[in-house]
Amino acid sequence: MKVKKIWFPENRLVPQFKPEIDSQSEKKLRELRQELLHLLQSRRFVSFEKQPKIHFDNARNCLWLLHGFQARPEEMFRYVGKLQIYAFKHWEMPSIEALRSIAQDEFLTTQEAFAGVRILSGTPAPKGGVGYYTAVIGSGEEGLSDEVHPLIPVHRVAQRDILSFIVAHSLVPRDLEGVTERLNELYALTVALNRQTPRPQAPSLRAIERHFLEADYLRARLPVLEGAYLHDMEKGLWELFQPAPPKEAGWVEVELETPWEARDPSLDVREGAVAIDFGTSSTVVACREEGQTTLLRVGMNDLFKKPTPEDYQNPTILAFIHLPNLLTAWNSEAYRPLTNWDDFHFSHEALALLRENEADQRIVASLMTNLKQWPLISLTEPNPRRLTDQQTGTELEIRHPDNPMPVPGQPLTLAGDELFDPLELYAYYLGLFINHRANGIFLDYFMTFPVTYPREVKGRILASFARGLQRSLPLALLASPVASRFSVREEASEPAAYAACALHELDIPATPQGTAFAVFDFGGGTTDYDFGIFRLPTQEEKEQGYETVIHHFGASGDMFLGGENLVANLAFLVFKQNLELLREHRIPFNRPPEGDRFPGHELFIDSSHVAETNSTMLMAKVRPIWEEFFWKTDDSPGGRPLPTEDPPLDLPAKGGETKGETKSEKKNRESASGKGKAPRRRHSDWISDEICRHVTDAEFTLDPQLTISPPGENPRLEIPLELLNRNREKVTVTLVVDRNRINHYLVKRVGQGIHRFFIAMRQAFLAQGLGPETIHILQAGNASRAVLVQALFAALLREKMAQWPPPPVAVEESPAMASIRQAVAFPHFIVHRPPVGDPANPYRPNAKTGVAIGLLRLIPGETVLTLGPDGTNTAGEAPFRFFVGLLRQGAFQPVIPQNGPYQQWHALGIPTRGAFNLIYSASPQAALGTLKRGAMELRERTLSFPQGMEGKRLFIQAIAPSRVEVALADSLERLKDCPEEITFRESLDLKL
Repeated sequence: MKVKKIWFPENRLVPQFKPEIDSQSEKKLRELRQELLHLLQSRRFVSFEKQPKIHFDNARNCLWLLHGFQARPEEMFRYVGKLQIYAFKHWEMPSIEALRSIAQDEFLTTQEAFAGVRILSGTPAPKGGVGYYTAVIGSGEEGLSDEVHPLIPVHRVAQRDILSFIVAHSLVPRDLEGVTERLNELYALTVALNRQTPRPQAPSLRAIERHFLEADYLRARLPVLEGAYLHDMEKGLWELFQPAPPKEAGWVEVELETPWEARDPSLDVREGAVAIDFGTSSTVVACREEGQTTLLRVGMNDLFKKPTPEDYQNPTILAFIHLPNLLTAWNSEAYRPLTNWDDFHFSHEALALLRENEADQRIVASLMTNLKQWPLISLTEPNPRRLTDQQTGTELEIRHPDNPMPVPGQPLTLAGDELFDPLELYAYYLGLFINHRANGIFLDYFMTFPVTYPREVKGRILASFARGLQRSLPLALLASPVASRFSVREEASEPAAYAACALHELDIPATPQGTAFAVFDFGGGTTDYDFGIFRLPTQEEKEQGYETVIHHFGASGDMFLGGENLVANLAFLVFKQNLELLREHRIPFNRPPEGDRFPGHELFIDSSHVAETNSTMLMAKVRPIWEEFFWKTDDSPGGRPLPTEDPPLDLPAKGGETKGETKSEKKNRESASGKGKAPRRRHSDWISDEICRHVTDAEFTLDPQLTISPPGENPRLEIPLELLNRNREKVTVTLVVDRNRINHYLVKRVGQGIHRFFIAMRQAFLAQGLGPETIHILQAGNASRAVLVQALFAALLREKMAQWPPPPVAVEESPAMASIRQAVAFPHFIVHRPPVGDPANPYRPNAKTGVAIGLLRLIPGETVLTLGPDGTNTAGEAPFRFFVGLLRQGAFQPVIPQNGPYQQWHALGIPTRGAFNLIYSASPQAALGTLKRGAMELRERTLSFPQGMEGKRLFIQAIAPSRVEVALADSLERLKDCPEEITFRESLDLKL
């Protein structure tokens, strides 16, 4: 449609005049806000003058509607979905958890209409049950019912505190003495200060035209738009679609000399779905539309470049160039703020900046990596993350904000004092590339998470991504009813999504009893294990429309075995090898999670920004030692690394297959070795022979006399580097690296992780009462492609592995290797090596993109059903991640198993002299009862108890993924039957 008048934001293209606030007025504003917030949060529930039945809940950041509605369970969702009270739509039924949180609060128990009444929740009965959960107001008693009951609808809000909420919606609280007067004072002072601000001149039409055509380029280096977008009726701009003048302040009315073409953004909303695999080192975005799956490149400054498979593995990294400019633009507008690419890079361009300046401390200090782990770490790490930008030296403390999930159909607002959220910024830039004019607009987003991520952490990440992605949408779209479709949700775990892709691509059949599979996902931050069966549906599942079922269980993993963590450990080892040099120059460094505390470590190990910068710079130098790992064996006489020669993931071949071999396996074998011939030995197979000969213990320690340095090269590598000392002064040093010791470490650490995989596999299948003859191992993650990983799998499996090529001469194995191999419990394994992708078809799945592509096979509407560890397909809490127990004769004995049930008491032991040593571990090896006190895999925590508890027994139960509750009681029966008698109960967070 043609428009002759538009409204243009004042903060674009013209200098802004901030109110000249004197220090006294600024102090008064700050004091007023703090005082108001304190008053408004002095009690949990706040009601309002014009809407007395709406109550803001400070604890849960939501609204409750106390109207006395009643409905049957089958009608309640439809009834509540139609509610509109004041400006609030999208009311929901509360979960039983939310209802439980208010059931015994004085807020409800003192109201006659609800006291003692059974209230209906939106939580359905468990499988096999009838009705929905209810809670009785006053007692909190829970039950199940399918009868008519009163409802208390709940409404999520976008603002993060009540002061922001009432200002955004012009609501006046009631029954809070002094609030109204202070609000009026705050409004009056704000208006008076704004009147002092001079009005800027409107920009020229030429400047506005250039702004609209170049805005995407300025933000993200997306292509500059052609002038036809302003005049062609088949094109048009979303920004020009303004059916009504903006209600907010800060807009200038502009008359156009000739009409411009505006386009309703709702016309460009696609019916497809977007899957996002948010990874430690890279993030993959996959789109499904019209039955076709495509991948997206983000953060590249040249989208005309011919794509490669690696282009779709978008690095998870941020680079801050000019923080003041970035933050000013970011906080100025809720939707599509005009951030400038010159002030900030992300993804491919940010990684390129690092690779080109690895020795530049200024660049290294401005980068933020490990974005995925940050919400997890911030739960237990009190110190904030610190960043320094490249151009101004501005430092910024990063604390994870607790921003709410956006409410469907309700626009986001900026409070002005919100904490900066780098995840939200990262998601915003993802959204700019996803919702680019050439692609259209997507509203349905699905994400995956590791099985072990707690629900709280997943909720934080989902909220950050939802806010960032929504901020990438055109502002005009928010006025359209279609905007209420916007959602960002978790749909499946990462291993389940990868299995959905790999099982399909490898043509592994589902059977009535179930085809056993195991996922080994060696990523950048962790190595995740997941086990399951791929089966045909039951009759009930078939009637629900499902054709196949992925039932996964026994989630486990190696929390610190990841490609990036390995590189961090290598840097730590190199620092330790050069302690005398570091001592001379007083150079600090970081200690990774698995780093030991050596004598004198207090002088070196630090968590400062300086130490982090030093470690990051050394990591860049030692990375090739891991990524180009090489072991001289008889098959490499030239002394150079040979390729692993792993065939790519192939589509099914025509023809039959041998026992235990899929069509794809048959095709891979024939393509690698010639049809009918024995499989050819790879370089990794020769390395596996050496491992079998030289392993000396169950920890994969190699014979120290064994040399595995590159042949013909000095095993002592010199690395010149410019580091920072404790005074932040630059010091040039040359670090010496013993490559042989480093390679021994890599064999040991990766070997431990793969050994734990087979230990966890045995526990998972036996716990389900399963003893499969054949298990398909699905290797995922780019780190799985390493020749060392393949060699260790071959060393552990040998003749149990399908298509294993035996050595020409029998290998004399060490006794330790024979003992390690006892963990391999089942008779036959088919190892599917990580797919490498296809340069001729970049959309073909590879080791990284398979998760996002597989997720699109699991979203609503698809015919693959995923069942989680508890047999349900509902998104809930993660499994319990630890083994918890005690020491007996100096060895760890687990009492609570990993993945064990919640809310189940176990006898732990008897405290001695008022204390007890609680031991826990996330390692599958902990289940064997062989870990000795002080082992790297074990964590120890001393519990102290008050006097008067002598003779009591200690009991423990898991209550969250990383949380337990302990209690002292005379017996387990008294604890269960008479909980009111228990005088000591305490919940504990378990930290690694």
